[in-house]
Amino acid sequence: MALTLTSFDAFLKDYYEKRTPEQLVYKNRPLLALLKKKEKFPGRRMPIPVLTSNPQSRSADFATTQTIAAATSSRVDAFYLTRVKNYGTVTIDTEAMEASGDDEGAWLEAKTTEIDGILNTLANDTAYDLFRGGFGARGTVGSGTASPITLSVISDVHGWEVGMQFRASSTESTAVLRDGTGTVTAVNRRTGVITFSGTITGLAVSDVLFLSGDRQDSATPSRLKLTGLAGWCPSTAPSGGESFYGQDRSVDSRLYGNFYNGSSEPIEDALIEAANRPAELGFGLTHYIVSYPQWSKLTKNIHDSRRYIEVKEKTTEIGFPGFTIQGPMGPITVLADQNCQRNTAWGLNMEYCALYTIGKAIRLIENDGQSLLRQSNADGVEVRAGLKGQFGCTAPASLVQVTLATV
Repeated sequence: MALTLTSFDAFLKDYYEKRTPEQLVYKNRPLLALLKKKEKFPGRRMPIPVLTSNPQSRSADFATTQTIAAATSSRVDAFYLTRVKNYGTVTIDTEAMEASGDDEGAWLEAKTTEIDGILNTLANDTAYDLFRGGFGARGTVGSGTASPITLSVISDVHGWEVGMQFRASSTESTAVLRDGTGTVTAVNRRTGVITFSGTITGLAVSDVLFLSGDRQDSATPSRLKLTGLAGWCPSTAPSGGESFYGQDRSVDSRLYGNFYNGSSEPIEDALIEAANRPAELGFGLTHYIVSYPQWSKLTKNIHDSRRYIEVKEKTTEIGFPGFTIQGPMGPITVLADQNCQRNTAWGLNMEYCALYTIGKAIRLIENDGQSLLRQSNADGVEVRAGLKGQFGCTAPASLVQVTLATV
């Protein structure tokens, strides 16, 4: 009996019952793993109402309260979340699948390798975006105006892989893209050097880099990627008249979180002091997320073994090593994530943050029941994976961005 797509599909599902996509997605990505997953996001948009102030008709004089009451009431604002889409596709030659279908023919099965790989790529991209502002920035040029270039922050190299195509702009979100595309041919993860083929006209030091398709070619681009922590909790106050998911956040800083510059302090002092900012607004932090270099620096200053813990994601039981520091409203768990900006710590309360998606956050696209799609013009199949959703925070005042001393 000839090998068919139907028999391949059945084998695919048997395989993933033993190793679920969630395990592939969440491993070694603490923030992505620990965020609440809200998998029902239908319709055009999702309102997130925020009560920013109570009625202010109060006075020691009764008549005055009546006068004020006519002009004031509770202030209820709302963010109107809209979904973004992120896709990954792989094509697999039929002969490659057939030749690698058992242990005698190959070390790895072609189909399994490619599907695992594209799910992993989407997971890495999503985990990276959760720390960024939504415009798709992957780093800035520190030196070089042609291949090779060196990234201005070496640790940004974790967001780069051989084979990626990228574009450039003079700014993250206020200028058009430069002409031309580069394709990564080599990555030096020790030095932050990116070697590429192709030409980007006018590439300059301090240019911002984006993967192809992640940034609109416009001086006023929309956010095509997940709007992560840097978007919800910027380091500078938003300007008047902005529209962040339909909201002008300049009217009240509760709408855009907190910022603390701890670059001149020891890291533990900076984290403890920064936790006071949301606490003063009535919110306690549950977690700090830092980069691995900052984690190492903090670990060297801690010698109490009782502060070391393991944090587990509830669904898959994947664990992450962490430790606790004492905040003004209770203990705060500190975790390291390779996607976190090198010299920034993010403080958040997991109760108020979630990833809102249609269905599973990162999944195979098989609405018609078919995991493998026969190619119309080649002897092979195509597999599609994707995410449709958005990151959201129901209480931006619970967030804090902390600048740490450079490491």
